[in-house]
Amino acid sequence: MEEHKSLVKFLAAELDATQTGQATEGCPDEIFWAQFSDGLIMSKERDELISHLSLCSICRKRVSAIIKEMDVNKLHLSPTSLIHEKPVIYKILPIALALAACIILVIGLSFYSGFLKTEESDYGINTKQFLLAQADLSELGYEIGHHGIRSEIKPPIDEAAYRTIMNKLSKDLNQPFPRANVLNLGARAALSARFVDDALIYAGKWAKITPQDPTAFNALGLCQFQKNQFDRALKSFEKALSLNSHQPSFYLNAAMAADEMGQTDKTIHHLRRFINLVPSHRQVDQAKHWLAKLEKDIPQH
Repeated sequence: MEEHKSLVKFLAAELDATQTGQATEGCPDEIFWAQFSDGLIMSKERDELISHLSLCSICRKRVSAIIKEMDVNKLHLSPTSLIHEKPVIYKILPIALALAACIILVIGLSFYSGFLKTEESDYGINTKQFLLAQADLSELGYEIGHHGIRSEIKPPIDEAAYRTIMNKLSKDLNQPFPRANVLNLGARAALSARFVDDALIYAGKWAKITPQDPTAFNALGLCQFQKNQFDRALKSFEKALSLNSHQPSFYLNAAMAADEMGQTDKTIHHLRRFINLVPSHRQVDQAKHWLAKLEKDIPQH
């Protein structure tokens, strides 16, 4: 490149002094000469152009004019870059496309957010009688401190009401990827009506798509406990606790599942946490009585 600059300097000084010769046919155009002046021509072609210059006064004048406009030592924009500069539209177009993409993304996220926030009222369902997802096993009739003993409690939702609710939810529940809030409603309705197999399906899908929702895992544990899957229920309750360690019902449920598994140490641990969290809970007296019995039965070393 430095060698070419020296050549350009020489040509700038000498071209005007050698104006002899005639124009020839097939002269290169100004773009080609600009590329030559900017050092963008291969050496073989460059030699041919120099020979052409010795014969063609018109091209010598062209190149002389181009070279004089160039600052060889402080070159920031080459003649070719000026000749081939893209129209303004090509500079604006990428920015416009990027802005359009951002607008579409914002609109899409807003729509999706609203889509996820569908309320129970949109389905025309009264959820006041639904079991809460953070419920404890005693609300399903299980007696605290007694292995698997369950009192007969009338389901808050009868079968007819459950079928009506499922008809309203069925379209969204049967989508390939149901929304979390729909699965929440399905699981709670099924638990409330004691349709445990249905509840297990909905709660399982709910926990899968919302792995950071502790209530989903608690609901799943409630289903698994009722199916006598105590080991799975304990894992689900403890997963809920890992996500929210301040929900008393999760500790009570974990204690009851651990008791069914014969894991006394875990049962005592979860019971103590439950009692410490809610010393005035409606079930705390039963929990204290159960804890005292367990601690009394622990072999003394």
